[in-house]
Amino acid sequence: MSGEDQIFIRKGKRIRLEAFQHQVGGHTPIFKCGYSTVCKAFNRREYFIYISASPELESFLPKLIGLMEVGYAHSEGDIEIYGQQIQLLDKDRFLYKKENQFLLKSDCPQKDVTEEVHRSSVEKLFLHSDRLQPSTGISNPYSNSTYVRALERLKDRKPPHYFTLLEDLTHSFSRPCVLDLKMGTRLYGDDASEERVVFHKIQSEMTTSCRLGVRVGGMQLFKREQNKYLCYGKHHGKALDDEGFKECILEFVKHNNNFRFDLIGILVERLKTLRKIILKMDGWRFFSSSLLIIYEGFEASTSRIDIKMIDFTRSTNGKFLDDRIVHNGPDDGYILGINTLINIFENLGS
Repeated sequence: MSGEDQIFIRKGKRIRLEAFQHQVGGHTPIFKCGYSTVCKAFNRREYFIYISASPELESFLPKLIGLMEVGYAHSEGDIEIYGQQIQLLDKDRFLYKKENQFLLKSDCPQKDVTEEVHRSSVEKLFLHSDRLQPSTGISNPYSNSTYVRALERLKDRKPPHYFTLLEDLTHSFSRPCVLDLKMGTRLYGDDASEERVVFHKIQSEMTTSCRLGVRVGGMQLFKREQNKYLCYGKHHGKALDDEGFKECILEFVKHNNNFRFDLIGILVERLKTLRKIILKMDGWRFFSSSLLIIYEGFEASTSRIDIKMIDFTRSTNGKFLDDRIVHNGPDDGYILGINTLINIFENLGS
């Protein structure tokens, strides 16, 4: 985390919330918050997964930076965004959410968590109206459209809103190539309605999720010779058959029509390490979560590639407050997806 971000988070600092230009998938809009931090709407189940993760699993997650209370107002045609950081809550003092108030587990429902937390001084964060329009130049159209829609929705909502501050996984890359993979065979959580269960079962059966345990959720691939990104969205991923999925995955690791074997070798080893971790996680399920693969697209000589697990709003480990279903064994659907990726890359090498 940069010094700028540390100052903001610890003491409060005037800072812009901007569109996160490298969001390639997902329904929840992500905002850029400083040099190396992003923020997204708080989800208590997702937050619980972050604070419950073992040190092994944490190496495959974005770093959890903190929580922030954000409000929205209008000022002379601009959108004014203001926020306060609130303290991190550990899993032993985890919270319920009721009527927009956060309540400690030990005190629920009598005592408001805000009586316990330290708040930094209020700082106003400004987002000027010219940023409501999609930016030009090198950018992902999906992130721009998601951002614009998010701001339009936020105009109609009353503050406060709670956001989770996370590490920006792309901040150290000049031109990040990003692949968002929707992992697992099951796309709905344990608390889904019957209607949503039917919908997601059909969606899984009609895509590579059911057969391969993984589908493309979105992708941006930097084309240096054209100085722009090649972008695919979730609808492209849903339309791919098994062979099309394989071709899309292999296209992601090409530079000037040549496969980046230097990256592929590292990627396979990371996937195998993640598989070992998931295999030991009895009762954990990462329903409808994503796996991000990121590497530098500007310099082909840079052999650095990273993979991270994200989006845990439907995940469970049987210990969350609302969980009524306890699963046995590891997440076989997720492991199927990892095996699919490993097989594609290893068969290419052979």
